[in-house]
Amino acid sequence: MKNWVRKLLVFALMLSVCFSLPGVRAQAATRESVEKKADKVDTKIAKLTAKLEKATGSDKKNIEKELKALKKESDAYQKALNATFKDAEGEIKLEIAKGKKSAQTPALTEKKYNKIIWKSSDTSIATVSKKGVIKGVSLGEAVITATASVSGAQYVIKVNVYSNVRNVESLVFEEEEYTLKTNDYKDTFFIAKAVVTPADANEKIKVEVEDETVAKYSAKNNPGTGQFAFKLKKAGKTEVTFTGANGELASLTLNVTSEKNIKKIKLDKKIKLNTVTGKFDIGFTVKPADYTEEPEWIYNEEILKLVDCKVNDDGNGIATFEIVDAHDTEVTVKTLSGLKSTCQIVFSKKDIPITDIAFTQASFAAAGDSFQLTYTQTPFESKEPLTWKIDGVVMKSVENFELMDEWYEEDPDLGAPADATAHIAYFEIESIEAAKSKGSVIVTVETKSGATASCTVVF
Repeated sequence: MKNWVRKLLVFALMLSVCFSLPGVRAQAATRESVEKKADKVDTKIAKLTAKLEKATGSDKKNIEKELKALKKESDAYQKALNATFKDAEGEIKLEIAKGKKSAQTPALTEKKYNKIIWKSSDTSIATVSKKGVIKGVSLGEAVITATASVSGAQYVIKVNVYSNVRNVESLVFEEEEYTLKTNDYKDTFFIAKAVVTPADANEKIKVEVEDETVAKYSAKNNPGTGQFAFKLKKAGKTEVTFTGANGELASLTLNVTSEKNIKKIKLDKKIKLNTVTGKFDIGFTVKPADYTEEPEWIYNEEILKLVDCKVNDDGNGIATFEIVDAHDTEVTVKTLSGLKSTCQIVFSKKDIPITDIAFTQASFAAAGDSFQLTYTQTPFESKEPLTWKIDGVVMKSVENFELMDEWYEEDPDLGAPADATAHIAYFEIESIEAAKSKGSVIVTVETKSGATASCTVVF
């Protein structure tokens, strides 16, 4: 046998088996088909009952077993033929809003063999799916009927489709004409806000844009909120009208201009400051010089504040910042296209001159092999090196002491208050006996600018 003939026979055999399987392309059972099956079963029962009277032994037991199964099958057919819908007295009423759905699940007293067939008297008013899901199509009334395929029992639903739409009476926008900007690098959206009356209106408003090459309405937003989103496409002017069930509600003009985007921008790499107050400038270059986009300046507002930004015709610019708190930081500028440039800001406290210095007390009584003196300076943040002098024979110079100069700020180990504004200097005494013999020394501190302060230390 040729190969293609063999394949054709196998395929035909598969089709015949498939169509003979229960449930494959199964048709709903009808009353007529179930009645025929019931009659056949009843005929078998009658014949076996007659046989049973004459049967003995194992034959009798087999007949009784078969009769039991047939009677059970007969009962199932009768239940299917007499099945009714539970709680189906009278007509069921259903109110449903236009466009909404409602799932119905009527129950039969006997599900076996019976299939529920749904039908609508007017599908232009309401439709119903094979699973009993009713949908309101348009305003009006329709009758939905569920029929049991075998028993013929019916479940009737009278549907009234109503409108839950509350129409907009008025729509008032903040402006009649909006001037907007679009750019080349990312989608630009604009939301026109309006006052809707009544506030609970949910009508779907029709929005028509005269020239959709300029702007396009985004229907994703909910008109009931009074916010209407538009995607800006290119430079131009277009009219927009808003229409509801009551006619034209409002109109507005979108005047879209094209933004000139930054192609290149670069800040000074590093700025070193020797002051803790006032203003300073960051230089930068930008192309094109006549850009119209607004770049984003990113910086710590607790440290700096941007006060001005200017660009010359040649593309050289200056961004002026005011110092809020003198701490090292950075400033970054970012464009719409994602270009970034960063400038490091460093406060060189060693280069900040001390203009005034004073000890917190005129004299100090030392005890033990060390002592500490506190002093204030202006500005407080300066790290300018200081010159320390100690008089007398025993302590001829600062080398006789271990000097540790550090900020006296929020340090619980030093016992300093949280709002301390003083510095502390530590001294260790090489010879306690010699110090006591001396009695006292005068400690002097000097700055590069010539400011001095003295304190008498008594041993």
